[in-house]
Amino acid sequence: MLGTAKKLLRTLTALAIPLTLLAGPASAARAEDPTPRPAADAIQWLSVDGNQIRDEDGRPVTLRGVSVLAPRHNAECADCNPKPISELIDMSVDAAGGGWHSKVLRLPVTEWAPNDSLPLAENFARHVDPYVQQAIDLGIYVIVDFHRVQNYGDGNGGVPQSIVKEFWDYVAPRYAGVPNVIFEVYNEPLAPTNWATWKSYITPVVDSIRQVAPDNLILMGSPNWSTMVNEAAADPIDDANTAYVYHLYPNQGPSSVANLDQKFGNASRSIPVILTEFGWNPAGEFTDPAVTQGTTKCWGNGLRNYLDERPWISWTAWVFDNYWKPQMFDKNWNLLGGDHQGQFVKDWLGQLKDHNQPGTDNPPGAGDDLGVPPSRTGIVVDNTSPGYSDSGDWTTADTAHGFHGIDYKHDGSGTASAKTATFTPDLPASGRYNVYLWWSPNSNRTAAAPVSITHAGGTAALTVDQRTGGCDWGLLGTYDFTAGAGQKLTLSADSPGYTIADAVLFEPADGTDPGTGEELLVNGDFAAGLDPWYSIGRATPGTPAGGELCTAVAGGTTQTWDALIGQDNIPLTSGGQYALSFTASTSAPAAHTVRAAVESTDFPHPTQLDAYPRLTGEGQRYTYVFSPTDSLDAARLRFQLGGQAQPYTFCLAEASLTRRN
Repeated sequence: MLGTAKKLLRTLTALAIPLTLLAGPASAARAEDPTPRPAADAIQWLSVDGNQIRDEDGRPVTLRGVSVLAPRHNAECADCNPKPISELIDMSVDAAGGGWHSKVLRLPVTEWAPNDSLPLAENFARHVDPYVQQAIDLGIYVIVDFHRVQNYGDGNGGVPQSIVKEFWDYVAPRYAGVPNVIFEVYNEPLAPTNWATWKSYITPVVDSIRQVAPDNLILMGSPNWSTMVNEAAADPIDDANTAYVYHLYPNQGPSSVANLDQKFGNASRSIPVILTEFGWNPAGEFTDPAVTQGTTKCWGNGLRNYLDERPWISWTAWVFDNYWKPQMFDKNWNLLGGDHQGQFVKDWLGQLKDHNQPGTDNPPGAGDDLGVPPSRTGIVVDNTSPGYSDSGDWTTADTAHGFHGIDYKHDGSGTASAKTATFTPDLPASGRYNVYLWWSPNSNRTAAAPVSITHAGGTAALTVDQRTGGCDWGLLGTYDFTAGAGQKLTLSADSPGYTIADAVLFEPADGTDPGTGEELLVNGDFAAGLDPWYSIGRATPGTPAGGELCTAVAGGTTQTWDALIGQDNIPLTSGGQYALSFTASTSAPAAHTVRAAVESTDFPHPTQLDAYPRLTGEGQRYTYVFSPTDSLDAARLRFQLGGQAQPYTFCLAEASLTRRN
């Protein structure tokens, strides 16, 4: 805790800084802003106490914010709609009413030579000081990040120590009396991947900073892309006001407690840790598939839960941009939501904007509930529970994103087999229970995992598409059960693709039936004839009779979409649990497969459900549970019937599509 005398000394030091350094570059960049700059002591100094960052009065501080793009790179994207960095900074702290509430800005500073031959002084004047001064104006903290991603040292293409020291010998004295400014000494040193070597290299730089800036908080990276905080915890830098940096992306594994503990959580119990980079986006144009590919549902949620439960870990999310990956906006500055990170990070910052902030006590309850979603109540049978059993040789794994508990099982081969996994609950009372399944999705999973639920009234059979959805409790239905261990859920691996056996939840329904949601199909029982069902291509629907529609499909078709029937205008919400059910049969002499797809009407028609029921001459009931990745006002359901050499008849009855939660 800092005493009054030390605060006075810092104030005098700040006032002694030449006015040209504090006002010159910023006045040119923000001359239109009449807001006076706060006094140097208007924001609290930060200091390290054990594993916690604290303010001047000893309160715990959790820094939360975003990284902007390095200003030198702001015009690199040829087809992006650019925004000035100053405008982005305003938006990130809600100065323009954007609702972001970032309390710390990370400002990457890329090298000044030889890429563009700018002298250090000119690079500082153009790309550093205007934005640092803007942060001071806004009353937030700013991390000046020496943003190198490079080996260090005199060999192996490394950055010589003299280059790092040159930067900080220039920058540190200019902000020595300014409590807002935090120094991140080296973004991502790569090799040698040896903590002792790195410590020997960087300690003289820290010593040089401390000669001119004794009080600013220092953030210390580490080799191997700033991931060696465990080694730092065992042998920290000899500086009393240093916190340690970790950079985390989905390529490092799941956001499970066990994995994150091993990466940086265990170290954070003894040294202060700050994630100055993390981020994700799902597969597509907004992510790097080798490093940052992940989803909010299967990776971001787990990370937030982990960090909210450990508020001594500070963070800045990467990156508040519309070009560098994984970005938070599309190229026209539309905020990316759903399984992208933009909306998620914005909501996160807004919800915790008053928690652990310098100069203020926590609002009531802020330290107890930091936004971690409540878990469902009921009887959980995990693959590690006594109620779990399997037949065949299942493989235990813990590498997929979004699994339940400490690990999960898969069938090991990805080919159809007779293996089964059984989840048997010991229910405390008889009654109605909602039955949920948890799985970790991937494109290599089975499209139709057979599930049978043995309950008091018999056995329910359905299939689950494990390629999508998952990473949460997926509702399969609501059934009556008797007390004890007399009923079960059985998952079979007799469908192509990897089958995941992870966890099942039996939740007391309390007299409600969430499995009966709003019906989204119109005329699914064909009582009103054909409308609004339609046909395309070589499919000729007959007149519905007895609640069944039979469609003649011409022979000689090559693609499934050469003949189809369908229905449009189906609303879907990203993340919801839906079930498509229908009874179908074929007149074909041998069993064959058709395609049932729920998809967007916009090209290239992203698929929300992609199922392949295998039809026989006897009507069978098919149920597919899925979770849309996109919110759509008007999706479409299509039964694609082509790709058959011989003509046949496809009969459909009792078609239903409902939202289950």
